[in-house]
Amino acid sequence: DRAPIPGDIVRRSDIATGEASDTGGRERDVMGMVVGTEVMLDLMMLNRQLEEANEIRRGLPATSLRHLVPIRLATWVVHRVDGWLGRLQSWDEDLTLRFVTPESALQGTSNRCRIRAANMKQGLAIVEGFYRDFFPGLTVSVSLQDLRAGSFECEWLSGCLSNISAAAGTPTTPSEGNCPPRKIQACIEEVSVGNVRVEWITQVPLRRGVSSDHPPKSEGCLEDKLL
Repeated sequence: DRAPIPGDIVRRSDIATGEASDTGGRERDVMGMVVGTEVMLDLMMLNRQLEEANEIRRGLPATSLRHLVPIRLATWVVHRVDGWLGRLQSWDEDLTLRFVTPESALQGTSNRCRIRAANMKQGLAIVEGFYRDFFPGLTVSVSLQDLRAGSFECEWLSGCLSNISAAAGTPTTPSEGNCPPRKIQACIEEVSVGNVRVEWITQVPLRRGVSSDHPPKSEGCLEDKLL
């Protein structure tokens, strides 16, 4: 009911019924343990010229590709240091956003910020209703009230909040209860993974080193520790 993973005990299934061994003399019922797997993919190329829209590349190793969204729910991962296999339960997505204002366009400057755990925030939403996940290039709407109130874990990389508020036509520090909800749009420049929460299941052999007897912490694991 699933693909083999390291640690599984398996046997051959490609020998015809009634035959006791294959052409190389290997017995049908000999069993072994999976110590490594490789996924090969067939890909249809997108964003190409019309005549090449149906081009398919076959047999590409999964290790040569990278997700636009770094992590998916229920993905199987291995802790590269402690040697434990687990399944992703949830994670934080950090977004780098670029706000475009008339002043910044004229002056050639930019207002950019990084918002931590943006997928957990209520005041930030994707403008294009077709998409459910954050991707670079998508447009999002951001609540100015939440920005000013500090509801977002926001780090300004260039520019500042006052530039954004001025472009939206609202004061930087509005009177309490006197400010209607206002939103401004921004473009996603980068999507990265913050803290990851993993359900650790079993030990797996490592190419180098020895697996830990105890699983890593389920909360707060970093992406660079996962395979």
